[in-house]
Amino acid sequence: MTYMAMNQPYERPRPHVPADVARQVKIEAGHRCAVTHCQDAFFQIHHIDGNRENNDPANLIPLCGTHHARAHQTTGQTRISPEDLRLYKKRLVAAPSQFPTQAFLPAEEARRVAAFASTIRETLSWHDGESIQFIDDQFGYWFPVQVYQKLRALLADRQSYEVDARSFDPEAIAHQDAIMQTLQVMLDEVSGYDYVQIGSFFSYRPGDKGSPGYDERVERQIARFNALATELVGRLHSLNAYSSRRPVGVARGLWGDSGSL
Repeated sequence: MTYMAMNQPYERPRPHVPADVARQVKIEAGHRCAVTHCQDAFFQIHHIDGNRENNDPANLIPLCGTHHARAHQTTGQTRISPEDLRLYKKRLVAAPSQFPTQAFLPAEEARRVAAFASTIRETLSWHDGESIQFIDDQFGYWFPVQVYQKLRALLADRQSYEVDARSFDPEAIAHQDAIMQTLQVMLDEVSGYDYVQIGSFFSYRPGDKGSPGYDERVERQIARFNALATELVGRLHSLNAYSSRRPVGVARGLWGDSGSL
């Protein structure tokens, strides 16, 4: 497949912008389109020189959909040239105080955290044929295949978490990172040899049923998963409280749309 870099063919798929670099570029622009007075909060990171492998922060600038399209124009009065973009970038670096960081970041973080929590709740729920169910006190013994599949997809895409979902506020980060670690523990456990798929669930089977110590091992596993689930629910409540202390509308452009937790 042939890709396009500006007006030239590009033979390889787009490489990822490193998560730490993307965060730096977003913060520099105040999580807004970098074109002066635009302030659109929904944007993409654009490579100023057209080289999608040049992820030097100096070559990256956030642009909303409209200005991003104009940056890719090759002619016309509405085109935004690379030279124009370098001037916008220079303004960002030289005068970051012109952006109302303290005015909008609390709301931005509330939306980010609300979207994260909503994604986690959806990941840990499944449809049993009649209604939506959430984790319960038998999670360690009967683990839904639907939840397992969603967990695998979620944890495989760490780039999206680091760039789009992880907060910039240490208070929220502590809960988010702990949740991701707990989910990884659950996934690793269910991926082990002691879980056997039976229909739409993975069942914990630590040996032959009725063998010495079998019931005790099952009880310990159920108790362990209950403790993990309790921790997850507690941290989700903490994130709910975090968002409720800040102005927040519908969270978009992160891991999905979110209303209440």
